[in-house]
Amino acid sequence: MAYNLDSKDNSDPSEVTEPRNPKEPQNLTLSGARLVGGKLRINLRWVKPASDVPITFYKVFWSRRIHSPTNDSVLVYHRTVLKDKTCYELKNLEPKCQYFLQVQAVALYGGRRLASRKASKVFNATDYMAFGLHVRRMICHCGDVKVRLVWPINQDAKMYNISWKEESCTTSIYEDNVNTKKRPSWKTIQTPHYDLRNLKQDCTYSVNVRNLYSNDKRDEHGTSIEFFATGCQQDRDEKRWKYSSNKAAQCKKKSSKSKKYSEDTD
Repeated sequence: MAYNLDSKDNSDPSEVTEPRNPKEPQNLTLSGARLVGGKLRINLRWVKPASDVPITFYKVFWSRRIHSPTNDSVLVYHRTVLKDKTCYELKNLEPKCQYFLQVQAVALYGGRRLASRKASKVFNATDYMAFGLHVRRMICHCGDVKVRLVWPINQDAKMYNISWKEESCTTSIYEDNVNTKKRPSWKTIQTPHYDLRNLKQDCTYSVNVRNLYSNDKRDEHGTSIEFFATGCQQDRDEKRWKYSSNKAAQCKKKSSKSKKYSEDTD
């Protein structure tokens, strides 16, 4: 809120300059696409825009065109997202459709609604499905995120080489381990699926899968995806991951069994 205090101006010194509408949200990105019950889910993220007054909430829109023998129509969905969040998971998307995504910032000032222009992005689910590599399941396991990755069987492949790497994290809990980030891990397997374990909450990971053939050749580039690891609730005060006491007991019990087995085999 600004005031005109210029003594040379004859205007009222208490005159208030009206705030402008917020800028549109920036850097719309998509990550974590996965199939659930034959439908596609994907995380839409954006960067908070500049605004003269605090953002009150965001409006997220996604739409797709429906074709019919008589005429085409557009099916539009929308949701309101709280001001503290800059992401939203789109669910129940059709795998073979193209979607038009939009995000709008809204601020309330003196009973007025100040809305930004809509930032937009096109998501072609058909392109995603063409590659086949996707996240089948993402759960919280013993305080860490566990992800199952699956991909189509290649009849000519002898084995598969899967590599994964942490790209970035959105929480400060991992600041102490900044030097250990971006170290790639890899595994050679025979099955067209693999479980990634002990992933960090609120971190983005990249994954690459290459076919390995019997003549010691491999795909030059393979297939790659990125996903955002989520599913565990963070306790920001204690800087640790919270999960139910039942889960904790199961993890502790499993750990004790492993330790006992190790002692018996020594």
